[in-house]
Amino acid sequence: MSGMIGTSQSRSRIVGRSAVGNSSQTWQTFASSDRTYQTNYTNSTSSPIFIMISMLAVVGGATVNWLLIDGVERVHVQDTDYRPLAVVSAIIPAGSTYQWKYQSVAPTIRNWSELR
Repeated sequence: MSGMIGTSQSRSRIVGRSAVGNSSQTWQTFASSDRTYQTNYTNSTSSPIFIMISMLAVVGGATVNWLLIDGVERVHVQDTDYRPLAVVSAIIPAGSTYQWKYQSVAPTIRNWSELR
């Protein structure tokens, strides 16, 4: 993998042979009814996408959260104390599946955005 950021010809990070943040991609924000926990989603685009999830922890609740990409844990967030907000981001390769899972107390998803 290689890439260039901020040149006159490219403002994208190259992943494999495709770019994240190319001129055809736009930010999309999803409502909680469109993106929920424990559900597989597929990047059906021909390019990698960038996702960003912000969540609000439950007061006094312990929670463990994972972001799985193609069934493999890529991000692990564990909170045994009240933390007001956590933000997780990841690049999802073209054709890959992704899922946000939790154990114990479900935090509230404040924002789920994708650059796709």
